[in-house]
Amino acid sequence: MWLETQCLILREFQLEDLSQFAPILANPQVMKFSPTGILSVEQTQIKVNSFIASYNNITLDLN
Repeated sequence: MWLETQCLILREFQLEDLSQFAPILANPQVMKFSPTGILSVEQTQIKVNSFIASYNNITLDLN
């Protein structure tokens, strides 16, 4: 699913996103206030996999 505005595009995570997402979640400044703290590549992979799996359980009515 895509949600697009003039300034923003939201889409579902894909496995291909890991290479760009992992460095973000490994950055101490980004994760400073996160209850999980920084995440390894392996932990980020688990998180991305859980996001992807959850898409089958979510129904959004955007009308």
